[in-house]
Amino acid sequence: MNGKGFLTAELILGNAIVIDIDQCIGCELCVDVCSGSRTGRCSFLDSRIKIRRDEPSAVFIPVFCLQCIEHSCSDACPEEAIYYDSGLSIYRVDSKKCTGCGACEDACAYNGIFVDGVCARKCDLCDG
Repeated sequence: MNGKGFLTAELILGNAIVIDIDQCIGCELCVDVCSGSRTGRCSFLDSRIKIRRDEPSAVFIPVFCLQCIEHSCSDACPEEAIYYDSGLSIYRVDSKKCTGCGACEDACAYNGIFVDGVCARKCDLCDG
């Protein structure tokens, strides 16, 4: 978070997701767009964006991979399934190598990577 209520995933080349969390009402449109662009259907399970909710306080925070410089998820992966794609300037998950062990999920300080029981899933900025 950048101190002004904005949550940003921004890369050296300028690819970014910018979300004004002060405006987020928890409608999950971002979740639907994410899953729809990947699978053609709206599904919470297929989305790379999750919504952290505190409904009594009406606080909703979209959670997704921030493409961190420190990339603790990649460092924690025993299978080296999380790798830097220099062509797209993003970190990606190789689903053929990933065993779904959850080490990456435990290592991520931002809860931006999710393991669905089979494989880790994280935002890849819609393929860069």
